[in-house]
Amino acid sequence: MKQSILVIAAFMFLHIVHAQNPHWKKRAHGTTVNYYHSDGKLMESWNVDKNGKLLNSNLGFAIIKYKYDKKGNITKQSHLDSLRNPSVDNLGVSIYKFKYDKNNNKIYQGHFGKDGKLMQTNNNILHTEWFWKYSKDNKLKKTKTKNKF
Repeated sequence: MKQSILVIAAFMFLHIVHAQNPHWKKRAHGTTVNYYHSDGKLMESWNVDKNGKLLNSNLGFAIIKYKYDKKGNITKQSHLDSLRNPSVDNLGVSIYKFKYDKNNNKIYQGHFGKDGKLMQTNNNILHTEWFWKYSKDNKLKKTKTKNKF
């Protein structure tokens, strides 16, 4: 009886949290629950225990959240712990930010900490920012990195 109450409570928690997002669809795969927007974009990926409760993964976070631009490119990937506070992945990155050119080529990737500020290099992050340039015919011309010490 106790276990079924936990399952119902976990389901209700998941349902209540996402009730404000009527366009999201839930798909569960083992201990991962993914929430997709009705347009097919992955919005959140949750690591859960067998009762559906958020659980920090062995990588240190429970939730990955995604944001997209109007063309469908991922512009932000954030990591949160089981209490929905900023967390970091196995590289120590809390937020990845991306930018694209008019042809949807990725032209920027930045690594940011829990405080939202650009990270400093560490044993896992050798470059804090990446930049790409493309030719007029969409061929990669140049890759540049920038380090914050």
